[in-house]
Amino acid sequence: MGETVTGKVKNVVLVGQGGVGKTMLAEAMLHLTGKTTRLGGHAGTKPTLDYDAEEGERGFSISTTVAPIIWDDTRVNVLDAPCYPDFVGDAYAAMSVCETALFMVDASGSVGTVTTRLWYASEDLSMARAIFINRVDRPDADIETTMAVLAGALRQQPRARHHSHGCR
Repeated sequence: MGETVTGKVKNVVLVGQGGVGKTMLAEAMLHLTGKTTRLGGHAGTKPTLDYDAEEGERGFSISTTVAPIIWDDTRVNVLDAPCYPDFVGDAYAAMSVCETALFMVDASGSVGTVTTRLWYASEDLSMARAIFINRVDRPDADIETTMAVLAGALRQQPRARHHSHGCR
């Protein structure tokens, strides 16, 4: 893709409770679109997006990073926002410059307070929103419970568009 046409640029922010896999999803997007030669953060490797030495020491993101990918002739700027309470201000700032928020939740059936607060902030910003349920392959994964908890916490009934085979 040579010159970028502004109509073909999308800005998506990854948000959700700290530790649910937002950086790993962004790393997978970079890898699957050929932007990186390895899947960062997998099997003990350092994530490409967590380049700050302090992030390496802490083991989680402390500032927003951008993963620019090209998908179907569209540039998608994926903003990986930190969502631990001490750094959640970056998530609010990232949300203010994006049109879409992709909320990540763990399939174990819990939705944290940070996720809920960011959901209502995205509503105030009139953002398009989607939910990505991560870690569905774990033994404690329970899609039905997770969907019910989401409905209660977000006061909306989420609808599943696709889920992996073998999920309970």
